[in-house]
Amino acid sequence: MYKNYLLVALLLLSGCQNTQLQLFENKERILAKTNNYQQLVPLYKQQLSSKENDEIRLKLADSYLKSGDPESALFTIQPLTDTVKSKSQGHEYVQVLVLQAYAQYELGVLDAALNSALAANNIQANDPEVENLLGIIYVSQHDYIEARHFFNLARRHFYDDIKIKNNLAVLDIIEGKYEQSIKRLLLLQKNGIADEQVTANLLLAMAKLNNFSYVKSVLTPKYSDAEILDMYQVLRDLKPTMQQMSDG
Repeated sequence: MYKNYLLVALLLLSGCQNTQLQLFENKERILAKTNNYQQLVPLYKQQLSSKENDEIRLKLADSYLKSGDPESALFTIQPLTDTVKSKSQGHEYVQVLVLQAYAQYELGVLDAALNSALAANNIQANDPEVENLLGIIYVSQHDYIEARHFFNLARRHFYDDIKIKNNLAVLDIIEGKYEQSIKRLLLLQKNGIADEQVTANLLLAMAKLNNFSYVKSVLTPKYSDAEILDMYQVLRDLKPTMQQMSDG
C-alpha cells in the first residue's frame, strides 16, 4: 500500500513539473515571437532563481541586450565565460563570446569587443555573424580596410544580403564613395527588398551627391517643400554613424 501511495505521489510530482515546464515554454514562445524582451527578462530570471542553467542564463543575457541594457547583459553572462569555457571550446562558447562582444560594443568598450569577437572567430571560423560583427567593430575603430575585409567574408559565407550590402554601402559613404554606395542600395530597392535603413542610407548618399530631386521625390508624399529642403541640407552635412549599420 505504501509503495502505491509513493508511486502516485511521484507521478503527481512529475506531472506538476511537466505542466510548469510546458507553461514556461508556451509563455517563452509567445514573448519571443513578439520580441517582447522586457517580459522575457523576468521570465528567465524566475527560471534561474529556481535552478541554474547555462542555456537560460544565455537567453537572459540576450534579452537584456535586445531590450537595451548591455551592462546587465555583460554582468549576466560573466559566469558563463569561465564555466562554459571549461566545458567546451565549441559552438556554445562561441555564442557566449559573440553575445559578450555585442554587449561590450554597445558599451563602447571597443578593444574588449574586438578581442571577444576575434576569439569567437578563432574557435569557429567562417561564421558570417561573427565576421559581420568584426566588420562593424573595425569601422568603429576607423580601420576601414579590415572592416571591408570582414564584411566581404560575411557576404561570402552567405550573411543576410540586405544587412551586408547595407553595411558595405555605409562603409562606402564613410569613405566618400557615394556612387558605389548608391549602386549597391539601388539594386536592393529595385529588387523590392529595401528596408527602412536601406532607404535612409540611399537618401543620405543621394544628398551627398547633391541629388536634391531624388530626395524630394522620396519625401514629397509626407513632407512640405520647406521641410524637405531642411532635411536635404541636414543629410548633406551629416556624417555617417554606426547606427546606420545592421548587426545580427
